Amino acid sequence: MSRTDAHVPLWVRLGRGDLDAEAQHAFDHAVCDLPERPPSRWEGWLPATRCRWTLRYTGTNICSCAMCHAGPQHRQENRNQRHRDRMALRAALGRWRSGEQSAFDDIAPPSRVYYW
Repeated sequence: MSRTDAHVPLWVRLGRGDLDAEAQHAFDHAVCDLPERPPSRWEGWLPATRCRWTLRYTGTNICSCAMCHAGPQHRQENRNQRHRDRMALRAALGRWRSGEQSAFDDIAPPSRVYYW
């Protein structure tokens, strides 16, 4: 099995704290039986009420679907951005090789956060 976290179940990510969780309470019970934090291991505990831990969306895309990661509908735009990044790095490398020590100071890491 791969050692990456790409296929770790959602409840494990919530329990480890990789993703932010929030308690979703059932309104038909006066008390909540959820633990302080989401459990990182399933130990046979099931809530008696219908309260549960859910993902609190913080802008982190957790799946690999085209909706989260801007799939084919943005392919050309993504390619154009990568091309612009390569051109900027190539120009900065040329300036650095000619002796300019601050050639990479104005280069920022490419932003892969999309607001479509």
